[in-house]
Amino acid sequence: MENTEKIIDILNDLAEINNDRVAGFENASEHLENDDRTLRPVFDKLAGESRDNAVALAEKARQFNGEAEDGTSVSGSLHRAWLDIKATFSGNDLESILNECERGEDAIKQAYSTALDDSNELPYEIRQLIRDQQRGIIEGHDLIKSLRNQSRQAKETEENREGNQADYISGNNEDSENKESDFEPFASNKSNNYEITDEEFMDENELELANEVPAGPAIDRGPVDVGEYQSLDREINQSNYDLPGVASAETQVSTDSRLQEFFVNELKDLLWAEKKLIDTLPKMEEAATTVELREAFRNHLTETEEHVQRLEQIFGTLGLEPDTTKCEAMDGIVDEGEEIIDDTDEGTASRDVGLIFAGQKVEHYEIASYGGMISLAKTLGYTEAAEILTMTLNEEKAADALLTEIAENNVNYEAVNE
Repeated sequence: MENTEKIIDILNDLAEINNDRVAGFENASEHLENDDRTLRPVFDKLAGESRDNAVALAEKARQFNGEAEDGTSVSGSLHRAWLDIKATFSGNDLESILNECERGEDAIKQAYSTALDDSNELPYEIRQLIRDQQRGIIEGHDLIKSLRNQSRQAKETEENREGNQADYISGNNEDSENKESDFEPFASNKSNNYEITDEEFMDENELELANEVPAGPAIDRGPVDVGEYQSLDREINQSNYDLPGVASAETQVSTDSRLQEFFVNELKDLLWAEKKLIDTLPKMEEAATTVELREAFRNHLTETEEHVQRLEQIFGTLGLEPDTTKCEAMDGIVDEGEEIIDDTDEGTASRDVGLIFAGQKVEHYEIASYGGMISLAKTLGYTEAAEILTMTLNEEKAADALLTEIAENNVNYEAVNE
């Protein structure tokens, strides 16, 4: 009885801090200004994950005949610190907002770690639920920390850039003062050998292009190669903005858009996850007992290989080489699947039940990831990427539905009779 009450308290504590997190990210989103508003989809995604976490935790508390908590925390128990961010902002600048978000993420990360302490003696199903949620919490924590570091670095870079520009302008002013007697800003009759035309309002590079490229009829060159276009755009922008302390327009987009950088990082994460799955699905097929489940894993392997090609295609549309970073979430899910194979008997329906669980954890993670990436792609204007990601998302949803069908049609019932 005492342990049951302790379990209910832990579940409610975690539900409350997740509700705090939802409120915190919603408040943080309201304080974003100007270009920083591109981070709203990120905050919304993290808030949505905690909203789902709170629902699942409350449901488990009810199963133990406990009273589920649906409010936000008001005490300091279990390291809860995701409070009303409005009251703690030192300003509306992005770094201040992310600093407070990181403080909250530290708190909820610690709360999950404390809940999983062995001394709590949680039942297996409760530990699994909390551990699954913990992976997402850790990823969110690391993301916010990364965004905070990027914001700080961008701020320092901007301050250095402004300092360089000030030095550059100051130096030019000194030169101008030294040559003031020789300088007449509108003395067009002194040394100019050309008439005043539109050319005078062109910068040096525009004038050079205008002189070298003769006017001519428009030519249909067919579809544009996006990668080639972006490369050319970078070269032109660099030449047009090649001034001391001034970055090119393309460089500013690449370095200052935190959402764009997050999108690319998640793309690398997804590519690693899909490649990991290609290595894992044959093992799951071999371990499966029923013909339907083996066939489902085999068919999804073919789909996953296509998913890898699509992700590599998206890298190409962004003018980037395909790259990967280790996906800790997928790595953990795969490890659990391998544990299921080790802990169950070959040729049993019980093993298939475990494999379906593992397979659906993979699908649910990918569905959440692709759904978030589609939202980000649309926000960033990556229309082609959004369309490609949507194709994969639909296939992930279909794979999840198929696993549910296999489980409910026969596997679960066969496992009961073993």
